[in-house]
Order: sequence, then C-alpha cells, then structure tokens
Amino acid sequence: MFITALISKAQSSESDLNGKIFRGKATEITPADIDRMPLVYDELIFFENGKLMSNVMKMYSADSCNFTSGIDGRRMIAVKVVGFNSDTSGKADGQDVNLSFSGNVYGDAKLSGTLEIIYPDGSEIRFLVYATAE
Repeated sequence: MFITALISKAQSSESDLNGKIFRGKATEITPADIDRMPLVYDELIFFENGKLMSNVMKMYSADSCNFTSGIDGRRMIAVKVVGFNSDTSGKADGQDVNLSFSGNVYGDAKLSGTLEIIYPDGSEIRFLVYATAE
C-alpha cells in the first residue's frame, strides 16, 4: 500500500496533452487481398490549445481538430496512460471524408494510435501510428 502511494504521487494525474509533440511513423494497414507494400509516412503530431495536428491528417485537408483526453486509471500505477480521441472532416480524391484519430500516450513519452479515413461509401484507409515525444 505504501509503495502504491509513492508511485501514484510521483506521476501526474493530469490528462492534459497540450504542448506535447510526437514524431514517428504512420503505417497503412493493408487488407490481405491488396498486392502492394503498405504506405508508410513520417508523422509529426502536435497537441496544442485543445487541437490535434498531424502530418497525415494534413494530407487529407484537415489542418487541426479538437481532441478529448482522459487518464486510464486502470494502468496509472505502472505508468500514466492518457487516452485521446479526435474526429474531423476532410477531403480525399475530391470526396468528403471523415478522419478519426484515437490512441494512447504512455508516460508522456510514447504514443500509439489508429488514424482512420472513412469515405462516404463506407470504405476506409487505416494507419497504425507509433511515435515518441520530442
């Protein structure tokens, strides 16, 4: 019990991601029937003033979008885990698309998430995103 109290006291319980910057890769998740290598992009993610900005999202005409975040209390004893979600609209191939980016930030140092681009017909492009804090 005493050790748990020390660990919890050493970590911030705030879920605020504002001011955080992460650099990494966004790797396309390709279906098994696609006969090509997945697309891989360098990714730079900013959390600033309640907005999330991402290089890959910019490719789909979405400069920034609002995000929500919260602490995952189930894992707070081992490491602070902050979950985040964002949804916005954009354009791809002349069509309106929805962009959804969600994931987790571990100990303010690593980010993992999924970025989905959803077309009007229901088809989608999905990316796995892994990044480290700058």
